[in-house]
Amino acid sequence: MSSKVLGLNELILKLQDEGIAKANEESQKIIDNANKTANKIITDAEEKAAAQVDSFEKTRMRQRQELDDEMTMAARDFMLNFSNNIQSFIIRPHVKKDIEEVILDTKFLKNCLKGIFQEVLIKEESDILVILNEKTKNEMIEFFGGKMFKNMSAKGKINFAFTDKFTGFQIIKRDEKLIWDFTLDTLAQEIGKLVEPNLLKYFIQKNI
Repeated sequence: MSSKVLGLNELILKLQDEGIAKANEESQKIIDNANKTANKIITDAEEKAAAQVDSFEKTRMRQRQELDDEMTMAARDFMLNFSNNIQSFIIRPHVKKDIEEVILDTKFLKNCLKGIFQEVLIKEESDILVILNEKTKNEMIEFFGGKMFKNMSAKGKINFAFTDKFTGFQIIKRDEKLIWDFTLDTLAQEIGKLVEPNLLKYFIQKNI
């Protein structure tokens, strides 16, 4: 075989080898690019899935917190309404009833008014008007006939009147336009301010 033929065969083999190598190289590039693309798709999908899971978890936590807040408010509203109903329909009427029994008691009225006049008003130069409930009129007129009240009345410092518009009594300093209000509604309201706040702890929990 001539050297020319051998040289030609070697050239053909070389070209074949180079072609195969080139093809293998291109094939590997394609495979590598495909792997990169696949890995990126997988990574993107995992990141998107993780982001969705995180978003779902945040949404779930937010919705749970909103539900907890709504339940807390609903429980608080219920307890407040329950407390108010207890106060309005049970406590206040009983308090008012007990106060009414006291301030219609003429013995209480006499002791109370005597103390007020002896300790506070006896030295007053004001024009004083005492208004009491009509139901106490008979006994209280006799009471006001006492020496202390007669002396004050004689000096024009004190006058008495009776009404059916309220239960209890009022002391009015007419020249100063000042009213000391000891009527049933006022006393019940003021005592309620002292009593009712202390009742809340039995109805409203601190963690609500």
